[in-house]
Amino acid sequence: PKPLHRTRRPRAAESMAREPLTTQEELVEAVRKFNDIGTVCKEDGFFYLKLSQQWQDNADYLLESLAEIFRYDKKLKANQAKLRRHFETKESLSLRDEDFKFYTPLSGVGLHISLEANNDDLGKKVRFRVEDLIIQRANIGIPSHHNERFYHCQWLALGVSMENRVRRENRVLNDDEQEGKRNKGESGGGSDAATAAALAPLSKGRAHISLACYGTEITDEILKRGKKCISSGNSKIDKKKK
Repeated sequence: PKPLHRTRRPRAAESMAREPLTTQEELVEAVRKFNDIGTVCKEDGFFYLKLSQQWQDNADYLLESLAEIFRYDKKLKANQAKLRRHFETKESLSLRDEDFKFYTPLSGVGLHISLEANNDDLGKKVRFRVEDLIIQRANIGIPSHHNERFYHCQWLALGVSMENRVRRENRVLNDDEQEGKRNKGESGGGSDAATAAALAPLSKGRAHISLACYGTEITDEILKRGKKCISSGNSKIDKKKK
């Protein structure tokens, strides 16, 4: 099936000019140097904190770094095996190691923090702080609600905390200006004018920035491997495809 409205095809981790980061600590430390102010936005009724262009420009680099950091991770491999067994037993499809990849999340709004907000919050500026890396197993055998061809077995995100204040300054410092203030030991926050806000994460869980999903896309090539099952009409995935 075609992707749902406002989704994008994820990018698999690809080789970048910079050397990838190799530990979780290095990754968290690196992103803490990024612009830490986002803008409240709304897309099709969905409220979120849009992160700066610096975050969007580094999305692929962070993806490649995660692929390197978790290259030999035992829990990730165990979750991969569970998803592989699901397809072997439920769909008669055989998945190979090369079928599994790290992908950018399928949301069409780029790197962001999901929010509970209202129209009065639109355009407000919110400061956030990256706390740690969240590693969570995905629901095995459940397709992405953005695109039913994608099945993930692990989800990676940055846990964040948000100031309970929304800045109303006319101009937020850009990435270079913020970095210059940090180097001088100053705050990068811009104007002191602020107002209290009841912004919260979208779910009851922690506020977070989704960085990557690890799993597989059920491509036509993979479906061909199970053509014996497909010809008998037993494959649920094949029926979805039709």
